Amino acid sequence: MLLCAAAGFALYQAHQIQSHLLDIKDTWMTSVETISDLRRDLDAAQRSTLGVVLSDNKQSKDINIAIWPMAAERLKRDIDTYERLVLPGDDRQYLENDKKTIAAFL
Repeated sequence: MLLCAAAGFALYQAHQIQSHLLDIKDTWMTSVETISDLRRDLDAAQRSTLGVVLSDNKQSKDINIAIWPMAAERLKRDIDTYERLVLPGDDRQYLENDKKTIAAFL
C-alpha cells in the first residue's frame, strides 16, 4: 500500500514538473526568441540607416534605403508579437518605454 502511494506521489510530481517545463517552453522561450528577433531587426534598421548616412557610393545608399523599410516592418511585427507575450508589471513598463524609443527612431 505504501509503495502504491509513493508511486502515485511520484507520478503526480512528474506531471507537475512536466507542466512547468511546458510553461517555460511556451511562454518564456517564446519571449526570449521574440526579443532576439527584435534585437536582430533593430540592428538591421540601424545598419541600413548608418549605411545611408555614411556611404559615399550611390549603389550602396540605394541598397540601404531599400533595406530600411523591410527592417522597420519586421521590427513593428516583433514588437506586436512581444506585446502579446509580456506580462503586466515591470516588463510591461519596459516595453512601453522601448516602444516610445523605437517609434522615435522609426
